[in-house]
Amino acid sequence: MGKIWITRPTEDSSHLFKTLTDKGYDVFVEPLLDITYNEVKIDTENCQAIVFTSANGVRAYIHNKGTTDLPVYAVGDATATEAKKAGFKIIHISQGDVVFLSETIKEHAKPKDGALYHGAGGVVAKDLSALLSAHKYVVKRQTLYEAVPAVCISRTVCNHLKKGFISGVVLMSPRTADIFVRTVRTQKMDNYLENVIVFSLSDAVADKLRSLDCKVVVANDPTQSDVISLIEEYISK
Repeated sequence: MGKIWITRPTEDSSHLFKTLTDKGYDVFVEPLLDITYNEVKIDTENCQAIVFTSANGVRAYIHNKGTTDLPVYAVGDATATEAKKAGFKIIHISQGDVVFLSETIKEHAKPKDGALYHGAGGVVAKDLSALLSAHKYVVKRQTLYEAVPAVCISRTVCNHLKKGFISGVVLMSPRTADIFVRTVRTQKMDNYLENVIVFSLSDAVADKLRSLDCKVVVANDPTQSDVISLIEEYISK
């Protein structure tokens, strides 16, 4: 069994790392994104609920002393878990994608009841406001954190790839997939991916990887638990 490389930011990787390690896998974390929090004044005035499209959004919101007395719409289970840890009581969980999240919001929230506060990062994969504005929702987006891309992958990871020590790579977002493609090409590591399986959270992530010579498999549902199931299916312990 080779190593599994988790590319998520350090705080986001803890549950996945522990779960896979407990299952007997050889796992290591080297993030392709570094999270930094912005110092802002949280503005939830006249808002009926808070929307989080990542666990980092929750952490940055709490870092800036945001209130936890409003309902939350969470993009997926990992984000919902972070919101629960932060002290939110009412949490609506979507299926790990912003499009699904917009449908969950439309199912439970009415435009006339107030705006939706979106605690977001500096870069968003899909514009939640655009998905909801046609249905008369008002989304107040505030940039709470920045996800800074890695310039390169470490010498250790390069050596692991060259020696065939890495069996799998976990990619959980289209942006991380873009960074992965850029770094392996820049450092001429793309020639060492032939026997590597990339575990992709969604089709949107997988689409970024089509130019690479590696096997890409996609979770049935865009959840961390489905990614774990995929790893168990393809990599023996």
